[in-house]
Amino acid sequence: MSEPPDRDWVLCVTFSIKPEFADEFVSIVSEVLDKMRHEENFVSTTLCRDPATPGRFFLFETWKSRARFVAEDLARTYRQPYETRLAEITLGDRQFAEWEQIRADYSLPAGPKRWLLHFSGEE
Repeated sequence: MSEPPDRDWVLCVTFSIKPEFADEFVSIVSEVLDKMRHEENFVSTTLCRDPATPGRFFLFETWKSRARFVAEDLARTYRQPYETRLAEITLGDRQFAEWEQIRADYSLPAGPKRWLLHFSGEE
């Protein structure tokens, strides 16, 4: 997949987790998400749970560069325990889909000015 320099790259992953390990999955994937959001190449991520199918999850990751993700971010050591455990608690292979982001829209939480001031260090 070619990568236009002005567009973010999106990776969508669908997981089928053994239902009895669903809470553990959320915990171990959250550890990875907490670390990867500090990567320079990282843009955003969203983890979703299918309300109709226990153990089915969807992860939507946005990165600045696919090439950098594959060369650097995918090989981060903090991912190794997650990958090892994931192999033990899944019902089948993960499904991957790659997308090119065209547009992203977000609504700020109530009181966005206060939120922005809080994180900028101003009051």
